[in-house]
Amino acid sequence: MEQDKPAKPERGVSKRVEQVLVFCMLVVLVATIGVVVWQTSKLNIGGDNNSKQPSEHKIHWPLTAGNLEIDNDYTLRLLNSQSKALKFSAALADLAASNVRPTPCNGTEWNYNICVEWSGKERLTVNTSAYFVPRDGSALTCYEVTAKALGCSNQVIQHCFNTSIAHWYGGYADKFQYWPFENNTRRLSVYVVNDSYVGDIGGVIERYFVASTGAGVLLDHDVPLYYSLNHPKQGLMCFVAKFDKYPYFNIDSELPVLKYKICESDNLKDVHMKMANALIDKPQGIPDKSLFKYPIWSTWAQYKKNINQSTVMEFANAILQHIFSHAQIEIDDDWTPRYDLVDAAHLQHGQHDKEPCRRIPHQMGPACSGANPTFHQEVRVGYRTQRYPICVRLMDKDSNWSHNNALKFVIPCVPTYGLLGYPFVLPDMIGGNAYNDHPDPELFVRWTQLNTFLPGMQYSIVPWIYNETIIDIVRKFAELREKISPTLIAKAEDAVRTGDPIILPLWWIDSIFF
Repeated sequence: MEQDKPAKPERGVSKRVEQVLVFCMLVVLVATIGVVVWQTSKLNIGGDNNSKQPSEHKIHWPLTAGNLEIDNDYTLRLLNSQSKALKFSAALADLAASNVRPTPCNGTEWNYNICVEWSGKERLTVNTSAYFVPRDGSALTCYEVTAKALGCSNQVIQHCFNTSIAHWYGGYADKFQYWPFENNTRRLSVYVVNDSYVGDIGGVIERYFVASTGAGVLLDHDVPLYYSLNHPKQGLMCFVAKFDKYPYFNIDSELPVLKYKICESDNLKDVHMKMANALIDKPQGIPDKSLFKYPIWSTWAQYKKNINQSTVMEFANAILQHIFSHAQIEIDDDWTPRYDLVDAAHLQHGQHDKEPCRRIPHQMGPACSGANPTFHQEVRVGYRTQRYPICVRLMDKDSNWSHNNALKFVIPCVPTYGLLGYPFVLPDMIGGNAYNDHPDPELFVRWTQLNTFLPGMQYSIVPWIYNETIIDIVRKFAELREKISPTLIAKAEDAVRTGDPIILPLWWIDSIFF
């Protein structure tokens, strides 16, 4: 009898068991990899612990747009294109204090070189632009920086520029006008035209700042702007966008936006010339040429508000008797019952020193009409009004030698006005306004010598209150003024074409040195 053989296991059952085991092992492996990837992505995205965004939303620092970069310390830096040296830096101060971490902007609608968001707080964008420079046909490279609040209308956006890296120029008129201006100090305050005589930001301001490293900043005029310098921390110039009850009313509860251009070029002179020519208005003409050639005579220091026909005639006759040239007589402040009551006859002769033609009452239109009007007016306020061919006068100067709104103030203030686009500067009265006492004879002479070479000469303290020697010296410089006036007039006409100042800073000669 044949012995039974053991039964062989079925091949199909064994293979199915192997497949099940392999599948289970693959499931375990995939699950393990998924957990590792999920945990890693939570750490690398930069979001909070509950973030579920995919790993492709990770930010790769630094963010770059041309020569501008933003690093993970929330500092914006502009680098030299060749040497990579630092031109300037700005801390995104409100974001540095935030616990929210940034992510790239969601969606495909954003067309920026840099676009990053802090969820529910702020969106920061940077775009590179090139502007045509009419004076030489070149291009100006700028970076459009926009920080937009995403939270609420009372949010504050603050960017603070480090002023220790470079010297800074431009900005605004100040009672303590320093050159460069980073040596000044100003608490956070609203950035609007005000009265520098009482210590506020002055009557001429622009949102334009330029650095000695060859970079400039121009802030958008719609920004509800506040400004501080060296306060509370030394070495910082801070621009703040926020709404408040006054003067930036926010009836529609709009979200604040801090927006500005950063422009770059090879050096300080070059970046200023290009920015001024491409981005800032230029005068559309020049004041009457006689204002560059002859002195202006004002009644203020001599007579203050006590003005009548007799005093004006007495003043005019004394000028003639002492054989002095003259462009015009100005009957100064508060000689009318109200500011809006002006004698049109005086206005036609350029004897009103407060407002340009566009602000006078409509019934006085003939004073500013005509095919070839002449411009004798002066103002003390300027913001985005560079196009008007009128003189811009410094605030009342005190009659002393100091830097506190007196003689030493004049030299840094005149080129500051020029850089801001106001080349036709009246440096105020020679010798000051004699509020406490008349200047001593030497101060009066030195002030005369200085103003002889500035865009305007304006007397109110008269030389004949001194002696014959002083009268002769002052008359000599009035005659010298006539001789150099063609140069001043030519420079004024150049300003119409280029936007360049009449009185140039030393770095115009060698900006690399400065």
